Amino acid sequence: MNIPTPRRIAAGATSLLQRLAHGERGAVLVLVAGGMVTFGGFVALSVDVGRLYVERGQLSNVADSAALAGAQSLHLGHGAAEDDAYEWAERNGLNPDEVEVDFNRRCDGGGKAYTIRVRVERDVDLTFARLLGFDDADVGSCAVSKLGGFGALTNVIPLSVEEDAINYNGTTLLKYDASNKSGANTSPLRLDGPGAAVYREALKYGAQKQVCAKETGSFMGSACRTFTTQPGNVIGPTRQGIEFRLDNTIAACDTFDEVFSLRDDGMYGIRAGCNPFQGDTGSRRVVIVPVIDDLPQNGASSVEIIRFAIFWLEELDTCTGKNCQVRGTFVKAITDIEGGVFGIPDADRALNVPRLVDVD
Repeated sequence: MNIPTPRRIAAGATSLLQRLAHGERGAVLVLVAGGMVTFGGFVALSVDVGRLYVERGQLSNVADSAALAGAQSLHLGHGAAEDDAYEWAERNGLNPDEVEVDFNRRCDGGGKAYTIRVRVERDVDLTFARLLGFDDADVGSCAVSKLGGFGALTNVIPLSVEEDAINYNGTTLLKYDASNKSGANTSPLRLDGPGAAVYREALKYGAQKQVCAKETGSFMGSACRTFTTQPGNVIGPTRQGIEFRLDNTIAACDTFDEVFSLRDDGMYGIRAGCNPFQGDTGSRRVVIVPVIDDLPQNGASSVEIIRFAIFWLEELDTCTGKNCQVRGTFVKAITDIEGGVFGIPDADRALNVPRLVDVD
């Protein structure tokens, strides 16, 4: 931001004083005028600089928003991301020639992979500083945003879904029953530890322990992505946990269309008031499920979390005897999650979020 400095103001004041001075008779006039010019100069500085800082704050908000808007479309290619960034900037009052969009760069010019950078700059006319010869000043801001997955999360429910079992265009079994899955495991995991009661509480409220994912959070290490299965059908705790979520979802957030909004890129956003990952308690039917390669058949066995996926919990058909299936509708979503560790972009775009990674 090119702001007139006190030294430049003083230089302007000196020039004006020299024009006022005409020998000794002008000495008093020069002193009085000097005080007035200096005072006026600093008034001009404070008024115009204050205006420039307000302008810069507004431009910073536009740069941030445009970078985030562009990052949400990075998975569609640079062209789509650039279009969205320009559209957002123009929607907020900037002309195209006041905006510059490029990729894989930080604000300082260094490299930053998988990012979009938005620079905004505007020439602002000055008011009082014109008296000192300063007509305008350049004001600008820069923001860099990245689209990524989640390397680690809490509040994940203690069920699991096999990668090959996900139905991307319909409902998916999130828990098998004893009649349709051979072996001792039906999908529950010991995310917070062993025991039916621990499993039930984690199913109701989400696991307290941090869970990592191999594909999107390889930098987190392996210890937080390896868990043990909870063998058996665990009918009672499963029914109690799922019914709690269904019963504690408010009426305004108890249908898919009330909770999710379809974006132009085919992904879904979660409406305010219904998003359980942003402090809202409107819909407990929106859950994060760990994705695994294969579900072992033999008792308590280790599994590795590959990534995460969001599902919409469907109503329970029945959960008695040997029959206790949990179904969910897969949601390809873009949303931030409180406490989530920003990670590598999800190759399948099952769950991603844009975040600012650099500003100036």
